[in-house]
Amino acid sequence: MRKRAGWIAIYIIIVLLLAVIIYGIPSISGFIKGNYTAKPGEIKKNIDLNGYLIRKETIYTAKDTYSIERIAKEGALVSSGDEIVKLSESGRAVAGTQYGDLLRGAGESVQTTDDGKAVDAGFVMYKADGLENIFSPSGLPKMSEKYLSDHAKIKTTKFPKSLARKNTPIFKISENGPWGIVFFVSNKDKEDFYVGQDFDIEFKETKNIIRGKVVAKEEKKEKTRVVVQSQDHFKELLEMREAKIKIPVSRGRGLIIRNSSIVKKNGKTGVIVKNKVGKNVFKPISIIADDGIKSAVYDDIYVDERGQFVETLTIYDRILRRPNKKEIKEASELPNNID
Repeated sequence: MRKRAGWIAIYIIIVLLLAVIIYGIPSISGFIKGNYTAKPGEIKKNIDLNGYLIRKETIYTAKDTYSIERIAKEGALVSSGDEIVKLSESGRAVAGTQYGDLLRGAGESVQTTDDGKAVDAGFVMYKADGLENIFSPSGLPKMSEKYLSDHAKIKTTKFPKSLARKNTPIFKISENGPWGIVFFVSNKDKEDFYVGQDFDIEFKETKNIIRGKVVAKEEKKEKTRVVVQSQDHFKELLEMREAKIKIPVSRGRGLIIRNSSIVKKNGKTGVIVKNKVGKNVFKPISIIADDGIKSAVYDDIYVDERGQFVETLTIYDRILRRPNKKEIKEASELPNNID
């Protein structure tokens, strides 16, 4: 009886070994050679950039020497004609001003007031940095990346609270309306942006997200300047000139493949797959989105630039991870299109 049980055990072991050889070896071989199957998924590609904020701002200076009473709170949204500060004529002597450099820097973004009222609707501030004219829409022609970077260093100066001499700044209005953000991308990424394009922009430091639309795109020698317009506002925005931003440039769903698998054969872009008998076959692909490491591609069939149906990858194909020159050269090709 024991002898019989021993033979049964040996038989079971042999059957298990055969199963491993039959079913396990192909998988092991595929792993060693770097084959894999593509799975459905989504690709998102974001780029991190420095953005420079462009908006219309006006510094209001006292037309005469006044006593001041602030009516509007800092950061408040006011309408055109609203009283921001209450002005009363004062006969008191006031010491010399420290605002000369600030006002010279602000240039055309300065105007005088004798009634303390805002001409335009906007957000109230009681401080300034003297960069109002540089970072205004009128300054856009000069805005190279170096120019903006060199001028984005903020040093704010607070305005007087109770008494101001003639030509002293007493409040600032950041206009409530469309504002801009300018950023620069390498020329190889310029095709990711086009006029009329909408997307979300994340401000990395504050975690705020705004919606913007590309309104201008200009290619320079090394980089392309992109101007985005937005209507969205958040509190910290009023004090920003430069911000670290994150922008999505590519997004799509499809079969996810490794970029290391993508090759060129006879002018076509595709991948090398193993067919059922272990032969290499070149299959053309159409890329939907790419994050630099992986790509989302169409599966089964896609339509090429000539309007023809092209057979492509399926979820069952085993794709070579890093095909070499020999494998690319010897791979057979599918028919050009599907009738």
